[in-house]
Amino acid sequence: MTVRRIRTRAAAAIVGAIVLPLFASLLASCRHDVEPPPPPAPAILVPPLHDAVAGEELRLRRGNEDWIWRIASVSDTELEVEFRRMQGGAPLGQTDILRWPRNQFGIKDDYVVHECRRDRIEAAGRTWDCWLVRAGSKTEAIWYWVTDELPVHGVIRMAKDERGKPLMGSAATVVPDACSKPQ
Repeated sequence: MTVRRIRTRAAAAIVGAIVLPLFASLLASCRHDVEPPPPPAPAILVPPLHDAVAGEELRLRRGNEDWIWRIASVSDTELEVEFRRMQGGAPLGQTDILRWPRNQFGIKDDYVVHECRRDRIEAAGRTWDCWLVRAGSKTEAIWYWVTDELPVHGVIRMAKDERGKPLMGSAATVVPDACSKPQ
């Protein structure tokens, strides 16, 4: 056997032992039965209160407690919102009257928005392309998942913040069949 043949066989053995399995592994990782990643959430963040009308209602549920926001009246720049908590169909305490500027998200007055980013979540039996908004005060923070597909402030889910992450055990989630937007 010549030196040239020995080198050619050695090169072929290297290709066969290293390159072909590597290529096969790479090709196998490109399986066609794997779904592509989901598209990103909407690229434009629209304040969900900009088009709110009197009579809209949004309901979130945490455990056996419902939180209900209802637009009582509107002006060009501000909304008057009734907020009530219910348990088993009975009110828990009094109805609170809130005033929200249309330019915001209906978060507490003493909160500051810390971040907004696009997100996609599963909630209430469907997939939502939404915005994840983290807002808070000096003593607490809340995560809000917001969409313009829902009435009032468009909150799909809200959860308390724990060290920069949402505490999902405290989350309240939308009850879509109990939301309404007057025509």
